[in-house]
Amino acid sequence: MDPDVNIESTYDSSSVFFCRVCSHGPLGASKYLFGHKSKKYIPLYKCNHCFSLFTNPREYTNRSENKFQWQGGIDYFLQRKDKTMRTVTRILNTLIGSNGGCGKKFLDIGCAIGISLIAAQQFGFEAHGVEPEIHIAQYAKNELKLNVRNALFDRNLFESNSFDFIMMNQVLEHVLNPKVFLADTITLLKPGGILFLSVPPADWLRLKLSNLTISKIRKLDLFYDPDEHVNYFFQKGIKLLVQGSTATFDGIYHPSKTRLFFYRIMHLTSGSYVIRKPYSI
Repeated sequence: MDPDVNIESTYDSSSVFFCRVCSHGPLGASKYLFGHKSKKYIPLYKCNHCFSLFTNPREYTNRSENKFQWQGGIDYFLQRKDKTMRTVTRILNTLIGSNGGCGKKFLDIGCAIGISLIAAQQFGFEAHGVEPEIHIAQYAKNELKLNVRNALFDRNLFESNSFDFIMMNQVLEHVLNPKVFLADTITLLKPGGILFLSVPPADWLRLKLSNLTISKIRKLDLFYDPDEHVNYFFQKGIKLLVQGSTATFDGIYHPSKTRLFFYRIMHLTSGSYVIRKPYSI
């Protein structure tokens, strides 16, 4: 840490003393991360029970959908359109099969311009999306003619037990109350429905890499955006979040069976998980 830079927390301390996953605490700051947006050193809190780590920007507590601005803009998502289509198609093909969406409903929470909805429609789904950034949501609705709501996610946006497949990709790491957020999401699943959850992967290896000089390469640095990423979940933390809901943890997802086998024996994670709501609920 640069001794000439003042440590000024941008955090609401009332939200960081106890683990957001398992409620253990109080938690102490394990290290300080430099926020490139806030230009401040930000405390990182660690739970020794579930290994989850947390930060807590004060500005998050009063955010609305109109305050969200994605720096990459619409062009960022258009440039990644083909890659996103391939990724979502592969996920759906693996989990439901080529015709598995016929007569069923799909929801993407944090859908951006809605490329995942286009992929889901090709599987026969009636596709819906929620996107908090107003300009991106408007592009999805007006230009791509997709069923996207500009809003922060809320369970009251939709009826309970109404979706067969929900995708939540790179969202939960931004949420101040992940336990409630995940439970509300699962409420929207029909019995037998699937939630595909993806977060930045956190495990013992990535934690070590983040402490090396090479971690300045963004892809390897777990803590590259502490201003926006307020939660860092190990697999144990995800399992505990699911245990507190009406769903079951099905396992890690990765398109490569070889990579998946390697992750399991090395106790690593892809950061992508399959969660199912039992028919008995």
